[in-house]
Amino acid sequence: MKNFIKKEKQKNKGFSLIELLIVIVLIGIFSSMIGPGWIDFYRKKNLNYSVQIVKTTLAEGFSSARSQPKTFGIEVYKNTNEIKFFECTNYACSSKIYADSEKFSGIVTITSDDLEIRFKPPHGEMTFFDKNGQLSESIKSITIDLENKYKKTITLYKNSGLIED
Repeated sequence: MKNFIKKEKQKNKGFSLIELLIVIVLIGIFSSMIGPGWIDFYRKKNLNYSVQIVKTTLAEGFSSARSQPKTFGIEVYKNTNEIKFFECTNYACSSKIYADSEKFSGIVTITSDDLEIRFKPPHGEMTFFDKNGQLSESIKSITIDLENKYKKTITLYKNSGLIED
């Protein structure tokens, strides 16, 4: 009798192989359900962060032009995925002092054409220029793309300096 109880105690130590396999299969099933949603959430967060950077840079140019008697601007580059903030050193804005730059990396891209936006004092009115430096009336938005799946377009309002996505 004593040996039987001893063997019974030893037999119930730990989990069986079937129990471990069931737990591993359940973890795999739950991961496959949760994983894609988590990845999409993370990607959308990156896109929203990139949009926020562009909007903040635009707002900085607008408010700087309203508070100082200088022209400020932003350059957006499609090929290098970069946005630059600058201050014009003269009225024609032929020379610039670059104050800040943000380069988007990885899956976030700027899909709009290259452009330059200048904010003129005293009201911060926006002036748009194309990649050749020519005055343009057609540029009114910046599009940011995430792996050709999610896109956000930032609409620019020339006279008011308002930004909307």
